[in-house]
Amino acid sequence: MAKKAVVASLVVFVLLVVGSACANPANERIAELEAQVEQLQGENEQLEERNTELEEQTAELEQQLAAILEPRQADPVAWQPHMALLQLQDTPFPSQPGTTDWEALTEHPFLGHTGASPGEVLAEFAEATATREDFGVEVPGELILRLKRQNDTATGVILQWGLLDDSLPGVDNRFQLRRAGAEWVSDKLEARYHCRRGVAQNRCK
Repeated sequence: MAKKAVVASLVVFVLLVVGSACANPANERIAELEAQVEQLQGENEQLEERNTELEEQTAELEQQLAAILEPRQADPVAWQPHMALLQLQDTPFPSQPGTTDWEALTEHPFLGHTGASPGEVLAEFAEATATREDFGVEVPGELILRLKRQNDTATGVILQWGLLDDSLPGVDNRFQLRRAGAEWVSDKLEARYHCRRGVAQNRCK
């Protein structure tokens, strides 16, 4: 009986050892899979955070793009791209850069000026602007000429940018022209001013 008991004990011990040996690889595999799942969850959380950051950056860029494109869509002839970019930049001044409203110039040498074509009138004004000091500062670094013609009328603009003035980087002029026989006459001339330090009462600060 004693021998049988010893043998039985040995059998149970062997079974326990074998069972334990079989269970250990499974436990290790479970631990590995759990670790992989945890790692993937962490990576997924990082991707979600990155995706949120990208969505915010995309929304900000879309706002900046709209700020540039909306003025062009509203008035493509008189759109000043430099001012659109300036308004997106950080400014050291209390007020944001701005543009005054168009203001009629009732007395100007080119009011009533004539030319063989609307383009000639604009070109002569641009040449005069580029060869003189304007508003007490140096001449502009860039002139953009745009013209929209409809039958016997035309709208032309001259966009000046690059004035060496802390508060006034650019000035625009807009012409309303009409055909008068063989010539074109500038009936109306307007100006607006781009203000680096902001606008107050339709004037640069």
